[in-house]
Amino acid sequence: MKNTNHSTKTLLVLVTGFLVLYLIFKWIYFLYIAAGIGVLSIISERLGNGIVYVWDKFGQALAWLNSRILLSIIFFVVLTPFAWLARLRKHNPVREKRQLEKTGSYYKVRNYQYTGADLEEMW
Repeated sequence: MKNTNHSTKTLLVLVTGFLVLYLIFKWIYFLYIAAGIGVLSIISERLGNGIVYVWDKFGQALAWLNSRILLSIIFFVVLTPFAWLARLRKHNPVREKRQLEKTGSYYKVRNYQYTGADLEEMW
């Protein structure tokens, strides 16, 4: 079985996708677009590669935009309410108030002498 190149696969997916859109929405322009892409790619390999190039750039632009939108939604819908709740409870797990009151510092002194046994089976 021969390997088909990226352009041929992309053009086949584009034509098939527009045909499926035509079958779903019954909008005749989807059929014209599918036929146009198919005919142009058959007429000239250069035109086919141009269509693939434009489609790839369009996909990259959508990926850039969607990543910003999705990350923003996750930040504002998921993370921000957790931060508000933590602020309302005045709970900050990083800072231990008792340690600060005792020593005047968040730094915790740990005087411990490591031995060879501590390095065996660390996990």
